[in-house]
Order: sequence, then C-alpha cells, then structure tokens
Amino acid sequence: PDEFFEKVYQYLRYDLKFNDNEKYSFINELPIRLKNNLLINMHKKVIQNFRFLRENPGEFTSKFVYMMKPLLMYHQEYIITEGEFLEEVIFVRKGVITINLGKYYEECKLMEIKSYEHFGDILVLSNLVCPVTIKIGSKVCEILVIKKYDILELASDFPESIEKNFLVSSYNYSSL
Repeated sequence: PDEFFEKVYQYLRYDLKFNDNEKYSFINELPIRLKNNLLINMHKKVIQNFRFLRENPGEFTSKFVYMMKPLLMYHQEYIITEGEFLEEVIFVRKGVITINLGKYYEECKLMEIKSYEHFGDILVLSNLVCPVTIKIGSKVCEILVIKKYDILELASDFPESIEKNFLVSSYNYSSL
C-alpha cells in the first residue's frame, strides 16, 4: 500500500509542475475513504511532525493537509511586514524563517522558526496585527500555508479539533 501511495504522490508532484490549475482534481474524484488515505500518506512526514495533526481524527487531518498550499521562497523574501494582518498560518517544511523587529529597529532578528514548526495561528484566529516582520532566513525555504477562511471552514466542521489541539499546541507569539 505505501508503494502505491508513493507512486500516486510522485505522479501528482510531477503533474503539478505543469498543471497548477488542476491541482487536486484527480483527488477530488476519489471516494472519501481512498481520498483520506491518499492525503494522509502523501503528507505522512508533515503529519508525524505536527502534534495537532497527529492527534486528530483522520478526516480532520486529511482535510487540513488538503487545504495546505506549498510555497517555495528564497533568502530575505518577506512573508509579512510589521503592522499587516496575517491571513494565513505558516508551516515550515524545510528551511528557516526569521522573526524580526520592524524597520525602525533595523530588522533585528528575534528568533528563528525551523523545519516542522509553525507561526501565525494566534494572530490569524485573533485577527491581530502582526507585531513583527517575517522573512526567509535560509537560502531556500519550503513552507506550507493554510488560509484563514480554510481554518474557519475547518473550525465549523471540527470545532473541538481546532480549539483543543491547534491553539493549544502552538507557540504563543502574541506577547512579542
């Protein structure tokens, strides 16, 4: 079974390079149980490394990883600057993002968020202005983002999973 999921995952990764608009059209046509199994197997490493995904039911986890969008960013690219509203939660899959004070402090680095850590859930769900500037700290960084409206959709379908695990498992950056 793992070999099958790996082959499908490789096909989808290859296909996405050329056909981004059709991103998950193949997956959408699968029966729900097969779709959930495929998504969980495709994102096995991500699920293993984020506690709130590991500790939730398969349906929540598969829907959550389905909504995550991959982005490849490069050194010193800005994700958000101080004073803006963050509209997505950021998961670092590979690489490092840095949290810096704003331009008035010459963007002094406060901390790093490394592979399999995340940022932004409290700011997004609390609708708070971002008190820091976030940019890429490594040469290349692969991040996964999930939009605020997707989190709200998940919260309506799985309120206990979002409240109990997502916010509890996160870092509290709201005091920065």
